[in-house]
Amino acid sequence: MNRKGFSLFYLFYWHLVFKPALITACLFVFLSPVLSSAKSISVPDDYPTIQSAIDASTEGDEIIVSPGRYYEHINFNGKNIILRSTDPTSPTIVASTIIDGTHISSVVTFSGSESTSCVLSGFTITHGNAPYGGGINGNGTL
Repeated sequence: MNRKGFSLFYLFYWHLVFKPALITACLFVFLSPVLSSAKSISVPDDYPTIQSAIDASTEGDEIIVSPGRYYEHINFNGKNIILRSTDPTSPTIVASTIIDGTHISSVVTFSGSESTSCVLSGFTITHGNAPYGGGINGNGTL
């Protein structure tokens, strides 16, 4: 192959093979944090209360709550997140991961705009007091 043919080959290779692969790799590196922005949040390690973890969360985040009694009222505020105990399938963990509403209003409140990707799993919800939804007030959530 002569020198001109050799240069044309590498020019062709650069524009059709290497350059698109390089651009794709760069886009992946720069967009990876955006594409995988869902995070795992731990209560009480990262946030002391369930509500503070919900407030800090964004769409798709998973909040994992360690066993304990949490005296609070939580509101999902329309966020499509996963809120669960450390093991929602374990009766022992569910029985020992308690959200206690202290007999004041609904213990858990959904805004009504959450989708089916929003999950609440693995808790004992107790001591709510409200005319509608003392334990969980879904507000028409799916």
